[in-house]
Amino acid sequence: MTGLSDVESVGVLGERADTLAAFVKEHDRDAVTGDPTTVASDTDLVVVDGESALYDLVRADANAPALVLGDVPGVPSVDWGRRANAMTHALDGSAGVHSAPLLSVRADGESYRALADTMLVTDEPARISEYGVHAANETVDTVRADGIVAATSTGSRGYGSAADGPVVAPGVDAVSVVPVAPFRVDQSNWVLPLPTDLTVERETADVVLLVDDREVATLDHDTTVRVDHGGTLPVVTTPETTGFFD
Repeated sequence: MTGLSDVESVGVLGERADTLAAFVKEHDRDAVTGDPTTVASDTDLVVVDGESALYDLVRADANAPALVLGDVPGVPSVDWGRRANAMTHALDGSAGVHSAPLLSVRADGESYRALADTMLVTDEPARISEYGVHAANETVDTVRADGIVAATSTGSRGYGSAADGPVVAPGVDAVSVVPVAPFRVDQSNWVLPLPTDLTVERETADVVLLVDDREVATLDHDTTVRVDHGGTLPVVTTPETTGFFD
C-alpha cells in the first residue's frame, strides 16, 4: 500500500457531486466536474459517490486514486456521513492507496474493463443456454443455466456472492466463476486462474454480455469471452474506510 500526497485537483462524480465539489473548493483545491472521462483526466484524486459512479470511472480508464463513498461491497469505501473526515485525510496526504484488481474482458474484437464482474446471460427470463468454462488449457465444465458470471474479489462480495459463489479474498490472483440458476442441482462453482474463457456452447435465446452494471454486446453461438488481468484501480483508504469483510 502506498500513500497519497500532493493533491491539487480533485474530480467528483455521482448524484451529490455538487456537495463534494463545494467541500473541495472550501479546502482550496480545484474541483473538476462533468462526464467521467473529463473527471478522470488530469486530476490527482477522484471522489466517487456510489457504486454506479465508480463503474463509470472504471469505464473512463481512470488512473487517479479514487475515494469511494457509500456502501459498495468489496471495495474500500466510506459511509457518506463520514465523508468530511475521509476527504480531509485524502487532501492533506494522510491517506493510503489500495490496488483493486480489474479484469480485461474481450469478445468479438472488443475489449472492456471490469471492476466487479462480467456475465453471460440469456436475454429472456428463465431461458436456459449452455456455457463452457475453460482455464489452464483445459475445459473445466459445460453448464446449462440462465447465465454465468466471473467475478473479481470485489465482485465476489456482490452479485457473485448472491448467486452462491465463493468469496475471493483481496490479493488472490483468481476469479470466482458461478452459474446463474443452473439446470443441474449438483452444479459446482469454481475459483479459477486467469486467463479464463467463457464460451457460448448453445443458445436458445439471445445471449448478452454484461460488464459490471452495463450490457455491452449480444453474442452469437461459439463466441469466446476471454477474461484476463486488466491492471488495477487505485482506491484511497483512510481511518474511516470499511474493511473487505465488513
